[in-house]
Amino acid sequence: MESMLVKKYYRNFLLMIIVSIPITVLLVVFAAVYWVKYANGEEVLFFSLLSSCLAVVFAVLSVRMLYPYIKDFSAVRNKEWIEATGLVVGIKEIHSSCDPPTTEYCPVLKLSDGDEEVILNVDGMEQGKKYKFIYLPHTKLAIIIEREK
Repeated sequence: MESMLVKKYYRNFLLMIIVSIPITVLLVVFAAVYWVKYANGEEVLFFSLLSSCLAVVFAVLSVRMLYPYIKDFSAVRNKEWIEATGLVVGIKEIHSSCDPPTTEYCPVLKLSDGDEEVILNVDGMEQGKKYKFIYLPHTKLAIIIEREK
């Protein structure tokens, strides 16, 4: 089961890197080109500022999305994920503003060893049922180990 969690982690992490780094580099190159054209008097200041702002915003969003994966990297490498048992007390809908818009459903679990509630990124959990699972603390990626009755 642990290998499934590791594969899920690396698949998501690499996908984000493959998407975010080239787009950020491309936006920075466009910004640099616009600034060079502005310096030569070929372009207006508006496009230079707009391209620079887009590059900075996308870079910040990329870092924000990658940060939990970077924080979980040592946990994955050292096999220090969290094993817990919990009852699914609800389902949280997470809406994205993509085109087309999508909705992700994440289970909200109340852990058996306390009053803590955790929202996990895992499929196959039903509300009102108890599960034993492993998850990563920052990305909340999880794999079900056992469905309890």
